[in-house]
Amino acid sequence: MIEKTDYKHLEYISKSKKGLFESCPFAFKISYIDKRPQEANPYFIIGTDVHDFIDNFFDVVEAMENGDLKNISKLKFHPNLSYKKNVVKFEIGRWKDLQAQGFDATYFNPVAKEKKYITESPKLIGIVDRIHKCCREDVFAPKHEDFKDGDLVIVENKTGKPTPKKCKKYEEDMLWYKILAEIVLPELAPIKWGAIYFPYNNYVYHTVLTNKDCRALAKAIRKVRKNIMACVNTNMWPATPSPQSCRWCNFKSFCPHMVVK
Repeated sequence: MIEKTDYKHLEYISKSKKGLFESCPFAFKISYIDKRPQEANPYFIIGTDVHDFIDNFFDVVEAMENGDLKNISKLKFHPNLSYKKNVVKFEIGRWKDLQAQGFDATYFNPVAKEKKYITESPKLIGIVDRIHKCCREDVFAPKHEDFKDGDLVIVENKTGKPTPKKCKKYEEDMLWYKILAEIVLPELAPIKWGAIYFPYNNYVYHTVLTNKDCRALAKAIRKVRKNIMACVNTNMWPATPSPQSCRWCNFKSFCPHMVVK
């Protein structure tokens, strides 16, 4: 067993840590205890690249009062060209819609963007993609009777093709970001809305973020942290292989419990 002092990083829980441990504690051990390098995953590469592009978009592009977006020609499009073209097309349309309704760039630019947040209590880590101030007709604004102009919406960028199952799964991500953002940026609370943006086809999925659901997530996070520490103390990391989890596992090439090669 490794020294207790080396366990400190395990006290901080991220979405990826929680998801990996719940999927397979043995895979968690390989990643966070043994610190074995993960296999290259083309989906992760695309995801990182598109996230970086969207983050850079709002650093480079400026919304002008005459209706134009300035500096689009300075954006770097290679690789993942199709995703990035979709992003630019989407944001041009969104800016034109906002202007037509009489809203300025404060409703176009993020209030906060692509930042890694770390909290002490609870001990959480996560990257919040962006938070937008929205008007009712903004594409990021949910068509909900309680939504008001100026409300904040957390926007998470997801690559791949949107499906109902994926969108439902990603709702927990939105709650995670609500907890993080409201702890780190309390002046923004309460954030009641979330949106998931898919550059694959410029689809936006909306969700309501409630304090009740956040409390349930916080309870689940505490349970995961407790179970991780139990595995650390016993040095027992059960494998829970399944066709689906093993297929997507980044350690499958050398895992002795693999059920799908």
